[in-house]
Amino acid sequence: GFHEAGAPGNRVHNTHVVVDAAGATVAEYRKIHLFDVDVPGGATLLESKSTTPGKAEAVVVDARDQLGFTFGLTTCYDVRFPELYVALARRGCD
Repeated sequence: GFHEAGAPGNRVHNTHVVVDAAGATVAEYRKIHLFDVDVPGGATLLESKSTTPGKAEAVVVDARDQLGFTFGLTTCYDVRFPELYVALARRGCD
């Protein structure tokens, strides 16, 4: 992923892009679940201070013709939210 400029409040989106063999954009996913933690006596990490979350939707890429399977886009901290993966499976991800 990369930091995509242009989000509201002078923030960025944490974005993943899938391109085809011709270089055309096939799909985009903007990270939904931002990581904020404030450990008493320890570190404070607030991703939400610099990043705007994407829309809560499951992004599916149908690559059966090119790769033989369908896949979904997620990133890092999303793994803590199983409902996203259930939605991807319901939408046909392999």
